[in-house]
Amino acid sequence: MEKAEFHQLIKDAEHKLREAGIETAATEVEIILQSILDVERIAIYLHGWTLIDNHTLEKFNNIVARRATRYPLQYILGEAYFYGRKFLVDPDVMVPIPETELLCELAINYVRNESIESPQILDLGTGSGVIAVTMAAELPDSWVTAADISRAALTMARKNAAMSEVSGQIQFLVSNLFDSIDPDSKFDLILSNPPYICESDYKT
Repeated sequence: MEKAEFHQLIKDAEHKLREAGIETAATEVEIILQSILDVERIAIYLHGWTLIDNHTLEKFNNIVARRATRYPLQYILGEAYFYGRKFLVDPDVMVPIPETELLCELAINYVRNESIESPQILDLGTGSGVIAVTMAAELPDSWVTAADISRAALTMARKNAAMSEVSGQIQFLVSNLFDSIDPDSKFDLILSNPPYICESDYKT
């Protein structure tokens, strides 16, 4: 693909997403290209046009068309980034949001500031496991119990723990909130960020 044609492709995709009411169109087009080309953002503008073939072009157009229906981009790509790490996601789990990163940052700082050794952490409603995995990765001496009522969510969380190489620090537990938590268990931190918007609003 020629350089000018490539840049026009980007502009057309951004326009299509903006028409669909997606304010972050430019950023999302970059994310799509990074995903399908498997390159860093800078590479898109340095030589992205040399990486586009008929297959990737068709894939790009299909993703843009689907995103224009306002279906979450993270579900389309099957991945999302949280606290600098890649996580697998699908419709069985909520897409991680920036506010949850703040929760993790506050929790991590609390453990460090209080000099808590080998912190015991409970993550209720773990979903994709972003909180549990982040705490385990950022606090290597921690032990995390990740609980969720959904077995499908726990399957995804286990995959994400393995991808970040922290499986050995996390216990995964099927539990409706505290129902299956040992009442004699003691935790230094109990964290939770459950869904708090209705499903119909979330899907837009």
